[in-house]
Amino acid sequence: MYNIILDKKNIDIKIINRIRNKGITLSVKNGKVIVVKPYYTSITYIKDMIYKNKEKILKYIDDTSSKVTFEDGTTLLYLGKEYSLHIVLTKSNKASATLENKTITIYINDKDATRENIKKIYIKLLKDTTKSIIEKKLETFSKITNIKYESYKIRYMTTRWGSCVSNNRTLNFNAKIAMLPDNVIDSIVVHELCHIVEANHKKEFWNLVYKYIPDYDKCSNWLKVNNYLINI
Repeated sequence: MYNIILDKKNIDIKIINRIRNKGITLSVKNGKVIVVKPYYTSITYIKDMIYKNKEKILKYIDDTSSKVTFEDGTTLLYLGKEYSLHIVLTKSNKASATLENKTITIYINDKDATRENIKKIYIKLLKDTTKSIIEKKLETFSKITNIKYESYKIRYMTTRWGSCVSNNRTLNFNAKIAMLPDNVIDSIVVHELCHIVEANHKKEFWNLVYKYIPDYDKCSNWLKVNNYLINI
């Protein structure tokens, strides 16, 4: 176990060496930074990487147990960018959401303005965007990989970004995908497409994924580092 000082906080670092890893992934669990890396990566390089991500790591450590509050001014993700939530209370019974100048504005009846209702409107915005994105991504990557699928569904999931029913070539994607950057979305789409060919997470599956997404580790790491904003 190693440790590092971040803004006067003593943070433990747990190192996991894996031969298969082509890159480095960072995550936080129980106040510790978990690093999964190839054997040849030095601890000096790891510490430099942690320093570069220290703001996100510290925020996640401080905020691990809490979810996005959906109060006015809350930071929300949309296509990998941070937006500020602005809530407008109305007398109308029809709720809606708009995006402009890095602000997500939600219009909602003042009697319905609870955290859960505001969250539902945000999820609806994400779901509509995700459907449009996934439709185009699947068409593109199906041609690139020559992997055919039959159908796909978009639904809200708390933990998984996608799933695949390989026997009927059906894919499921999380409505929250619209929160993510373009390259991370690519990694999720290819991951699920590859499961049509390789159902398990064996060597053959990962070889196929990395063939089309060489920076898959980087994409996976982005999800872990930004988990405090994705956890809704």
